[in-house]
Amino acid sequence: MRHILKIIVTIILVLIGFNIALHLIGKLFSVIIPIVILAAICFGLYRIWYHQNNRRHSDQFFD
Repeated sequence: MRHILKIIVTIILVLIGFNIALHLIGKLFSVIIPIVILAAICFGLYRIWYHQNNRRHSDQFFD
């Protein structure tokens, strides 16, 4: 009987632990993902702007 209770308590503790971990991971992701997306957008825009500027400069060199 004690053995079964130990298993049940262990399962409950594991489930609570998972819930807490998932909650914390969810909080982290809700902070990290928008930052990553913003960084990716900024980097993409910078690359486009940089390439456009470089093209203009190279055109001037060729002229």
